[in-house]
Amino acid sequence: MLLEHETSLKPYLYSPIRSLVLGGTIPGNPPLWFLPSLFTTQCLFALLREKKINVYVCALIGLVGGLLLMLINWEFVPVYIGSGILGVFYFAMGKILHQYEGNWKVLVGMVGLCAALLLIKHVPNAEMRYISQFNGSVLDYFHGIGVALCGCFIVDALFNYLQPILKLPLLRWVGRNAMDFYVLHWIIMLAVARLLMGDIFHIWDTRLQFVVVGLSCAILIPTFIVLRQKVMNKR
Repeated sequence: MLLEHETSLKPYLYSPIRSLVLGGTIPGNPPLWFLPSLFTTQCLFALLREKKINVYVCALIGLVGGLLLMLINWEFVPVYIGSGILGVFYFAMGKILHQYEGNWKVLVGMVGLCAALLLIKHVPNAEMRYISQFNGSVLDYFHGIGVALCGCFIVDALFNYLQPILKLPLLRWVGRNAMDFYVLHWIIMLAVARLLMGDIFHIWDTRLQFVVVGLSCAILIPTFIVLRQKVMNKR
C-alpha cells in the first residue's frame, strides 16, 4: 500500500474475498480454482450415486446442468458450481469409458473423432473453469466437451503405455507430492516471471516460456523440500 500510495482497503480486502467466494481462488494463485470445483464435483457425484442413480443418468445430469448454467449465465453463481456440475459429466464418463481401456479400436476412434472436431473448429486456449467461455453457443459447448473428453481418454491411454517410465523413483515421488506442487507452482512461476520480465501473462516467446518453467521447477523442488522439512520438524 505504501509503495503504490494506495489508501483504499478495497483491493486488499473486498476483492480477495469476492474472488474466493465467486471464483474459488485468490488473486495471487488462480490455479487453486480447481480444488473447490473438484470438491463440488465429488460431493455431487457421491450424492447421486448414493441415491442409486445410474451412471449414464449422472452423465446426462452433469451435461444438461452445465448447459443450463451457461445459457442462464448468472454472474453471481460461483465458478465452482458451474464447473462442479459439469465435472459430474466427466466423472460419470470416466466410469463409463473405463471398461474400454486398452481397446485399440476405441482409442483409434477417439483419436479420429478428436482430430475431426479440431479440424471443424479450433478450440481456444480459454479458462476451462468458465462455462461462459462458450459464449452461450450450444454448438461450441458440445464441441468443446467432445474435444476434452476425447483428450482425456487419449492421454489416459498414453499413460497406461508409459507405466514403466512412470515407475521411476523421481516421477513416483513427484506423483506422491503432486498436490503440494500444484499449490506452490504458480506462486513461484509468477515470482520468476516478474523478476525476469515483469509480467507472466504476456510471455509470447516460447524460449522465454521454457526459461521461466525451467527456473521455476529448479526453485520449486528445493522450496518444497525446505517447507516440508519445517512442517515435519514442528510435528
